Amino acid sequence: WTTDLYWDQSSLTANYLVAAKVKARNDNDEETSYASISRYTSQNTPSGITEGANTTSSITVTATGTFPNLTDGSSGLYFENTTSSADSTWIQTNSWTNSSLSANTAYAYRVKARNGDDDATAYSGSTTIYSAQNAPTATNIDSKTATTVTMSATGTFPNLAVGNSGLYFENTTASTDSGWLQVNTYTESSLTPNTQYTYTVKAR
Repeated sequence: WTTDLYWDQSSLTANYLVAAKVKARNDNDEETSYASISRYTSQNTPSGITEGANTTSSITVTATGTFPNLTDGSSGLYFENTTSSADSTWIQTNSWTNSSLSANTAYAYRVKARNGDDDATAYSGSTTIYSAQNAPTATNIDSKTATTVTMSATGTFPNLAVGNSGLYFENTTASTDSGWLQVNTYTESSLTPNTQYTYTVKAR
């Protein structure tokens, strides 16, 4: 028995359903019946976003942290793409694939969680993730001389000059390459006249 109007129960885990009951008594030790209540403890706040697999049109994200009893009651995670104003709605799995995106484009993501009683945490910090770049479909030979070959990649490569984006041309015959370039043209020189060379290209 206590004269306080509350009781703090400690050492509980996150998003844990607590069932409690309470009764009162008067100066004559006459007791009331019990009143009952059930409530969830708060859910853990996500500490960030982890990037999963991505394609040219989709990005998969997960929340960093532990989220007990994620499928209980109204528990869940809410992912948001703040760049395109898209969201996952409240879901009870720790994975969301955001689709209908543009290739090699930066998108900012954040996530929040809630417990079984629909009480939400604050958002995590924002994480920027790029969708995948388009893959070149071929290598074009634009011009050549006795000792040089100028080439380009077939395809569209958005934001090629942004961040670490680029194209990488390789002469598989001579084992030489362009290194990563942020323009869609490469001239290789110091070649041997009247010699056949094979070229490949990749993008990022």
